[in-house]
Amino acid sequence: MLHSRADGRSAVKSAAYTARTTFRDARVRRRFSPGRKGGLLSHELINWTGNAEELWNAAERSERRKNARVIRELRPSLPRELPLPEQVRLVRGFCLWLRDEYGVAVQADIHAPRFLCPEEEKRHSAGKADFAKLPFKVSLA
Repeated sequence: MLHSRADGRSAVKSAAYTARTTFRDARVRRRFSPGRKGGLLSHELINWTGNAEELWNAAERSERRKNARVIRELRPSLPRELPLPEQVRLVRGFCLWLRDEYGVAVQADIHAPRFLCPEEEKRHSAGKADFAKLPFKVSLA
């Protein structure tokens, strides 16, 4: 998914949402927060030594055009049979390939699944769901 400034999108806002934390966008002088969203299972930065907020503010500063595409979001599906550490390893390998192939910095976030059934969502939120049987969502921003 491409995020373009022409559509009113912000790389900092998108990255804050996927990282489930609050970032300040220096370009528009606003603070973005994901609200009460939870479910972040893994978060890491590849090819960047600072924090994620610094990364996405630097990316926003690097582009001057009003229709710049500052961030690309990929949402690959992961095999639900793999335990979380193996899923993290798989995502990390893909991110390292992106770094080597394109020379980009990558924010990799793995999220817990969302359910259609409210009762299952509550069980999961209470820590009573079995992760080995659940699919996971990954956002690479």
